[in-house]
Amino acid sequence: MSLDIIAFLAVIGTAGWLGLRAVMLFRVVTAAIARVQTLAQSEVRLRKGLEALRRQEEPVLAELNAARTAVEEQQKIYQKAERTLVEARLKSRRRLIVAGERRQALDRDWIVTVTNPLLGAAKSGHPLAEEWRTGRQYLVWAPTAEEAGSRLLRRLRPRRGGGETVVAAVEDGGLTPPGTAPDGGGRPGR
Repeated sequence: MSLDIIAFLAVIGTAGWLGLRAVMLFRVVTAAIARVQTLAQSEVRLRKGLEALRRQEEPVLAELNAARTAVEEQQKIYQKAERTLVEARLKSRRRLIVAGERRQALDRDWIVTVTNPLLGAAKSGHPLAEEWRTGRQYLVWAPTAEEAGSRLLRRLRPRRGGGETVVAAVEDGGLTPPGTAPDGGGRPGR
């Protein structure tokens, strides 16, 4: 009988231990299932949020493209206005530069236009570069147009790296009569 009781107690103890292990295993499995369900719910929420963001992305991208196009159009308008302003400044700033004050008695007034297209292309947009590209006008006293051009070329030698200077001399008949000083005093020139 005592052996039966010990065997009975051993079976009950083993059953209790197995039951306790089963309960612990049940709790672990239940916790794992709860975590998996929470992760699944989080995944569903994230997918829904991602889909909502994708739906919102299309109008935002369309609006961004429209804004980019508007900015590009405004930049074109600004550049055109800037070019117009530069041209207007050049027209208003068109000046006559006196190349030298020495004048002979037989010298005549010549307007010599000097252009340097290479200099104008180097810094396009700058007013002085535009002035060189379109041409600077110089007042030169010389007996002939060729002499006026050569005098100015001697004075305005191209600097290192500069382009060739193109000169077109045009007689201007109304500045000062031949044989008078540049200040218009009527004295013979030097």
